Amino acid sequence: MFIRTHLLVLSLCVAVTVLLTSCAETESVVSSPNNEKAMIEKANKLQELNNAANLAKAAKGGEEVQATLTYTAEICSGTFAGTSTNNAVYDAAQWTYYKFYGEAGDVISITVNRTTCDMDAGFMLYSGVGTTTDDLTFFSGNTELEYIAFQDDNFSQVVGCGPFSDPTLTDYQLTTTGWYTVAVFDVLGSYGGTYTYDLVLTGIACDSDDDGVNDDVDPFPNSDMQANIVIDGCNSGITNAYLGNGTYMMDKVLECKDNAANHDEFVSCLAGLTNTWKSAGLITGAQKGSIQSCGGQSNWP
Repeated sequence: MFIRTHLLVLSLCVAVTVLLTSCAETESVVSSPNNEKAMIEKANKLQELNNAANLAKAAKGGEEVQATLTYTAEICSGTFAGTSTNNAVYDAAQWTYYKFYGEAGDVISITVNRTTCDMDAGFMLYSGVGTTTDDLTFFSGNTELEYIAFQDDNFSQVVGCGPFSDPTLTDYQLTTTGWYTVAVFDVLGSYGGTYTYDLVLTGIACDSDDDGVNDDVDPFPNSDMQANIVIDGCNSGITNAYLGNGTYMMDKVLECKDNAANHDEFVSCLAGLTNTWKSAGLITGAQKGSIQSCGGQSNWP
């Protein structure tokens, strides 16, 4: 894991040749003379860019122009395609931001796989969510985002691409419950323009419809939560009640539609549903009639 000492490690790699082997191990890049040379060149370039950024900030009296932090997506376990501009590492306003909600004790893994060969992908992990990129760097957070890690060049190298490898953070245990931010960027890609990548997150359960039941155990992970039971445009006027376990009445109505081979089968299934709901005291006889009337008039399935 890259922590606040990352720049110091890189600087030592440049200044002291004898540390080359340990630096290569820290970066986890496939060992070769070409890669070792590339890592030294990268360390020099990062130091050069860092110095230039500090000089530019000093010239402005230490003030930076604030930029709004915009999140591309709220994510959970899955793969998410994204883009980055060339050498965006020193401009947090150009990073691509994602957020996820985690519980203390969750064990997560994050990997960025470049899909543009010349990209040199890196990412940050912060605790919290933010509204501004002010003061964010690849080795620090700001008043809203608490720095956790900077990851770069520590995953398997893509054959035919390089010399740098992709970043990953494996089996990291969250220490607090709340929101987290992932920021993805190009570090030192080899040409100008826009790069593409896939961000892969594991360990964060998804609840696509926000009904309080995670997708992996939700019989209807994308529940129909409209206010009333509506069948083929006919509004029954009956509340689309929540039945528990991630299920709404409309979910069961739509299940009847999806499983019916013809209209008669749909009407029969709907009658069974409404009889069950009436027996359970969830609807009245009149409400049952309203739902069945809409079903009978419909062209479903």
